[in-house]
Amino acid sequence: ITSADEAASPRVYVNNAAGNDASDGLSAIATGNSSGPVRTIMQALRTAKPGAKIILAPTGIDYRETVQIEGWNLGTAAAPLVIEGNGATVSGLVEVPPTLWKKGDGDRYFLDSEALTKLVPLGGMPKSNWLWQEPEAPAIFFLDGKPAPHAEKLEDLREGGFFYNVNAAPLRIWFRLPAGKEISQCKTELPGNHGVIINDDHVVVRNLASVYSSDDGFSTF
Repeated sequence: ITSADEAASPRVYVNNAAGNDASDGLSAIATGNSSGPVRTIMQALRTAKPGAKIILAPTGIDYRETVQIEGWNLGTAAAPLVIEGNGATVSGLVEVPPTLWKKGDGDRYFLDSEALTKLVPLGGMPKSNWLWQEPEAPAIFFLDGKPAPHAEKLEDLREGGFFYNVNAAPLRIWFRLPAGKEISQCKTELPGNHGVIINDDHVVVRNLASVYSSDDGFSTF
């Protein structure tokens, strides 16, 4: 791909702060009722023409979605699909509505597979335990915007912490309330989205980070 080819490619603009998925995506700034950036990367893929360049606005707000580039067939060797991240970040974190937590014993609550399906229809949560077994691994559970401690055993779960083990049956995510708080007062976030999945040929992704996904940050096939 040459700079001249890329300059001539059709554009789709994405802005997760000021965009609207009902817009046409043809301009970086809204200029009318339907003209302006879209809000999500997936909507940009839905509206993109072959050989398009999808341009993300670095708003300082994470793009919280699964970006699944599969079956779109929007790129060729001469005119690949380009996603220009401009330093933006895709985050796998999803916020858990307090009503999805089910009360266990005492001050412990849990999410079961039914609740997880409602939260993330495509399925989520890490597929292995390595994320908390490796000392350099990132935090993956958040309470009120801060990493929460993970217990290796349910009986060791402490206040404000989580327990999750992919080998446990039934598979549940456990959360213990902080002292003096109700579940309705807790903002909990978990890795439910899958990051960036590329299963099409001729796709270029630049300057885009992926964090806290339930699988690999980037998966390519």
